[in-house]
Amino acid sequence: MPDDATRTVLVTGAGGGLGRAMCEEFAREGYRVLAVDLDQETAQGGVDAAGALGGPAAGFACDVTDPESVARLGRWATEERGGVDAVINNAGIFEGFLDIDTITPERWDAVVAVNLTGPFLVSRELIPSLTERGGGVIVNIASIAGMVGGAGGIAYTTTKHGVIGLTRELAYNCGERGIRVNAIAPGVIEAGVSLPLLNDPSRSADMTAKMQEVPARRLGNAREVARLAVYLAGDDAAFVQGAVLPIDGGFTAV
Repeated sequence: MPDDATRTVLVTGAGGGLGRAMCEEFAREGYRVLAVDLDQETAQGGVDAAGALGGPAAGFACDVTDPESVARLGRWATEERGGVDAVINNAGIFEGFLDIDTITPERWDAVVAVNLTGPFLVSRELIPSLTERGGGVIVNIASIAGMVGGAGGIAYTTTKHGVIGLTRELAYNCGERGIRVNAIAPGVIEAGVSLPLLNDPSRSADMTAKMQEVPARRLGNAREVARLAVYLAGDDAAFVQGAVLPIDGGFTAV
């Protein structure tokens, strides 16, 4: 729970299923929520999720791949909203299991821009504000595709490996500033990028069968991932730094 003054969390990709769950859970814990997505209408999904819990929330439209758009986000968050205490880099896209033979350079660039350049730009923009406030937290949403091969297409897998590298390097660079940086690696979750695959008849049966072989014997849900983000943002995780925490039902353990 935030102590003394209420803390503020900024969530990118706030309008998607996983983003809305994060906005809801942080509001449940008493945080102010800044919900960020590509357009204002989509960001409003995160605002509404937080508002349903009675939490103060505001939305902002930002293209996380555009340095100028991210700079405007930074000014809004710091000058108009008083700064942030935690940043959740959740925005991401999936390329649809395209391999080296089928992906186009344009699609590669698009996935890299959102999944890897986005967290870099948002973190770079807000680290000075976090430092001025005496520290804070960055949580990057990676994937089990960042830990193994074959859990995504070539672009998605590459970018999620990159997110893990970014997480560890930022943790190393920012620890002395009082900023903790960690990553969450979701497995097959009934939200976010997993949903189109679960709704695809050509893939859903295989994915569901695979999850029956992992220790949990089920799919994950968005709230479980959101609760892990809340933990990493809180004081109970004060000694967790540079970690990559799978939440995959044991997928990477077998």
